[in-house]
Amino acid sequence: MNPVEGAGLGMFAKQDFQLGDLITQEAPLIVMPQAIPGIGKEADAHFSHVLAQMLDTMPPENRNAFLSLENCKATEDIVHHGIIETNALGIGVLPGHNGQFLCICKDISRINHSCSPNAQPCWDLDSFSMSVRALRHIVVGEQICISYLSKSSFTADRKGRRKELSDDYNFLCTCSTCALSENEIKTSDWRRSIIAASHTNPNDDNDVKLWIATPALLDDGFTLRSELLIKIMQEEQCWEEEVWRAHLQRLYQAHAALENEEEVRKWVSLAAALTIVFAGDDEGWSDVAMEPQQTNWWGLRRKLMQQRASG
Repeated sequence: MNPVEGAGLGMFAKQDFQLGDLITQEAPLIVMPQAIPGIGKEADAHFSHVLAQMLDTMPPENRNAFLSLENCKATEDIVHHGIIETNALGIGVLPGHNGQFLCICKDISRINHSCSPNAQPCWDLDSFSMSVRALRHIVVGEQICISYLSKSSFTADRKGRRKELSDDYNFLCTCSTCALSENEIKTSDWRRSIIAASHTNPNDDNDVKLWIATPALLDDGFTLRSELLIKIMQEEQCWEEEVWRAHLQRLYQAHAALENEEEVRKWVSLAAALTIVFAGDDEGWSDVAMEPQQTNWWGLRRKLMQQRASG
């Protein structure tokens, strides 16, 4: 961790990283529910009690590490609450519990924000730790950045992103994307609007099946839109999970149906790397890349065309 002008401490790469590489992993200082039961002062009192118990049982070095974290809510009566709100990382639902949980980490919680992050945090339940992986090629000495934005604001325009960050974290974002010129930011905002409008259910493959079964549709007509979206996300460095999952799935299915083995491997390899970044494992994509001809989609469009030609 090194000082960053105007941003406290930051994490910097000690080596080069490629997409999917593990940058760091650490056990959390604190794991707690995102929502504390109660309303108003009752909830605040309950929160203070729970956190006080946690701090009392922590080793002194961990407690000191927690108390030294940034607090963007310093004017609040409950100082510890401000530290939590400033540094919390969501970890989802834990087995045997209801509701969402969050964690605080000694170093990972200090990673600074970018609207076009080069890294992504991911909770690993098996090791009960938080990991951070590279979202693109990172060179030694480059600052590691993640996104603090909510899911709904990640693809918002600069004005919307800056408002949320100012409201939630009390800073004006000057990341590489927000610092673009007025002409450049128009292109950036346009790209994000395209990404935001491209949400598709990755489990709904009816459109792929319709394309396969319709000879009048061009072979590349189905893949062009998805390829353009992936290109836009790469250029903007804005990997919206639901969008890339859906469109990489479609590129795999379509190219497999066309028996384009090289294209299948290309898109499946990207899907594997991104899935490792966001989920911690590749969810079977590497197996598909090794043997694309063994998938259920292989040759479906060609076979259907042959059947219709012979019939």
